[in-house]
Amino acid sequence: MSGFNLIKCPQFLDNAVSPPAKEIGKTLANIFYTIFSSINYNVEKLKIKHAKNLEKYAVDIQNELNTIPEENLVEPKLSIIGPTLEASKFYIEEEAIRKMFAKLIASSVNSSVNFNVTSLKLVRLLFCLFKSI
Repeated sequence: MSGFNLIKCPQFLDNAVSPPAKEIGKTLANIFYTIFSSINYNVEKLKIKHAKNLEKYAVDIQNELNTIPEENLVEPKLSIIGPTLEASKFYIEEEAIRKMFAKLIASSVNSSVNFNVTSLKLVRLLFCLFKSI
């Protein structure tokens, strides 16, 4: 048993049906856009804002890393950098806290700094205190 055999439309029929079909498609797209554009607009706006904050965060981290002498750079422990990055993603839109996390990340790759999980917990506690003021 062979597959489907599609009947080829004559060219004049294809030419007659295509423009109206394209217009119907455009109309449906316009209706969909009109109904959902306000929702999509807010989502796109949020994505752009988040991308900007991530760019600022990357710059903050790079600035902090640039202050560390090259001979002091080490690979951070996952047990330190993982929770730090995880916690920081919720606070990157707040400049002061974003900069604090950038310093924490830089400290975690600096062999001359004794960095541990307690430092991260302290930052979380400070954030809670900061928010309650």
